[in-house]
Amino acid sequence: MFATLDNFKTKKFHVKFIPSGKPRGQSNGGLPRGRGAALPLGQARGLYPGRSQEIKSRGFSLLEILIATVLGLLLCEVVLQNYQTAKNIYHAQTELAYLGENIRFVDLFLWQNITQAGFAGCRNISELNLHNHASGNFETVSDIYGYDSSHLPGYLLGKVVKGTDVIVVAKASADVTRIVSDVKKGAIAIKVEQNPATEGNLFLLISDCKNADLFVAKNHLGKTINLVEGLSNGYGVQSASVGRFDEQAFFISNTARKDEKNRRIYGLYYSTNHGDKHELVSGVADMQVYYGIDNNLGVVNKYLRAKEITDLKLWNKVLSVRIELKTQGRLSLINRRTIYIKLRGRG
Repeated sequence: MFATLDNFKTKKFHVKFIPSGKPRGQSNGGLPRGRGAALPLGQARGLYPGRSQEIKSRGFSLLEILIATVLGLLLCEVVLQNYQTAKNIYHAQTELAYLGENIRFVDLFLWQNITQAGFAGCRNISELNLHNHASGNFETVSDIYGYDSSHLPGYLLGKVVKGTDVIVVAKASADVTRIVSDVKKGAIAIKVEQNPATEGNLFLLISDCKNADLFVAKNHLGKTINLVEGLSNGYGVQSASVGRFDEQAFFISNTARKDEKNRRIYGLYYSTNHGDKHELVSGVADMQVYYGIDNNLGVVNKYLRAKEITDLKLWNKVLSVRIELKTQGRLSLINRRTIYIKLRGRG
């Protein structure tokens, strides 16, 4: 059978089939059987593969991709901001905890040492008739005294940060021992229950409730203490005790370390018997010390700086100490601490 095209138009056409005379039912090459059958437009186009067909777009458009990218960037920004905020909070909490722990330790350490200033058994050093056999090491022996950074002794030069204060306390250590036999004046050996001297500290203090001798021991082992120089007083076994003598200076010094911003880190240090400095805590940048003076009624009526106390007798009237500390760190609102310490046996 042959096909002809009639009435072909741009938008619409019809296909007319003319039988070729073949018997009914014979194949027409896949065309519909019957006379004069017409094909719909869609099917007719399928007969001509060369003709362009309608194509529908699939997937994301460029605009949708741009919108998704912007939303993704905004989400990333929110996540990063939350992370940075959490990180800052963590660092602040860590710094606060570290600062609090340092302050508590400083409070306890300073209180334990300063409150015992002058301890020498039953009475304070300033109340005893003291004979100093170690004057080459300790020119002056006082329960408590201090310096500002512009008036320092030789052993503190180069150690103290400018503009900060130094507080010094002298006392016998808590591990005192008893003598086991009477000691005569001029004696160069003392028999004790336990030798309180150490390899690093041979300065000892023997005292009763009236007299005291500060001397240098030759040995730190054994229960017989040998002296470099004879005692100036005699001591009875019932009243005398022997303890290690400690003069401790507390001050602010440079730790020789720097923080992440290349700033110097300072710390609170102490030195015993004019020896090397030892770090207590880092991050303490300033210390100002004020001394509460007795008004002769056992009550503090004023606080003075060290440079305002020029008389040794006035140092003996110190009843309490006020210490103002300033720490380093970002928490500037809470980096100041004031400590009040009352001296034992005074007031």
